[in-house]
Amino acid sequence: RLGVARTAILGRVLNSVGAVVMGLVGGPLALVAAYAFTYSMHGFLGPMHAALLHRVAEARNRATILSMNSMTAFAAFSVAGPVIGVLAERTTTQTAMVTAGALSLLGLLAYLPARRAERPRPRSRPRSDSPTNSSGPSIHTPT
Repeated sequence: RLGVARTAILGRVLNSVGAVVMGLVGGPLALVAAYAFTYSMHGFLGPMHAALLHRVAEARNRATILSMNSMTAFAAFSVAGPVIGVLAERTTTQTAMVTAGALSLLGLLAYLPARRAERPRPRSRPRSDSPTNSSGPSIHTPT
């Protein structure tokens, strides 16, 4: 009902909030609960992300697009991991977790073009002066 892009954005927000909560909670039980939530939201986001990738890929470039997605994620993690580690070392683990969660929220910006593409287009009304009451070929936008 929400659409793939909106669901991906929601998943990114919830995953990021979960990471922030992991940095804010006190005690091991709350941390495990926040981790389980964050991990499940990451799983919730995965299929939506993959669906958006497959939506823009064609047969001739699908492998390239999927590989570029993996390489981009690897590059981001290889830069962010050590930086977050240094932040945790110089401040606290909690500060690093909250920072990582907040920065993760920026990932939703990558879904905004897909969201704009999913917006329903206004339907044209049939013209009353047309003998068939047809406004021409209809455009089907998948949801």
